[in-house]
Amino acid sequence: MLQSWIDGKEPANMGNEQNIALIKFVNEINMSPFAAGISAKDSLTTIDKFWEEMRNRQGSLMKIRNDKHSKKEGILKVIDETICQITKEVERLSSKKKAEHWKVDNMNRILSPSDIGRHNMLEEGSNYYFIDFEYSGLDDLAKLMADWMYSPNAIQRCHRYECIQKVCETRIGRNKHWQKRLYDIKMLTNCKWIEIMTRKWANQ
Repeated sequence: MLQSWIDGKEPANMGNEQNIALIKFVNEINMSPFAAGISAKDSLTTIDKFWEEMRNRQGSLMKIRNDKHSKKEGILKVIDETICQITKEVERLSSKKKAEHWKVDNMNRILSPSDIGRHNMLEEGSNYYFIDFEYSGLDDLAKLMADWMYSPNAIQRCHRYECIQKVCETRIGRNKHWQKRLYDIKMLTNCKWIEIMTRKWANQ
């Protein structure tokens, strides 16, 4: 098994087969009696904590904007649009604070690999292995799905709905409140990934 893991390579894309393997993996690790522990990095625990994280990312973009290097390659327009989008989405999300699906008792706390996608998968024959659990821990299912579906290494758009349906069929997806939270944080998750990529660009 170890040799198979070593010989594995990153999947060429995130098709239906790879998505099902990932869903199965996440569900199985949550069946374990050891599915508990510390929170994942930047975990989604409350709507207030999520706002705070996004405000911090907005501040990061403002800092990059004021740097002289941000004037290059049209990056300034992207930064300005993302800053405005974060403000707009946080205001929209504030109206959901008392919604049923944001109540603490309705949060789907699961054991999450956190940083998921084909960049942390190895394919060897018909088997898939998962690596790099540096940011793993307890997190909300909606956050895991948002990071998975809307990251630069995202699954193909045509597979998104099918993946949501597959997760709903598992034990971890039975509490359907997570689907509404996923919709609520979609745009802010896109903004988060723009901030991450912009910060990496600025640090080059």
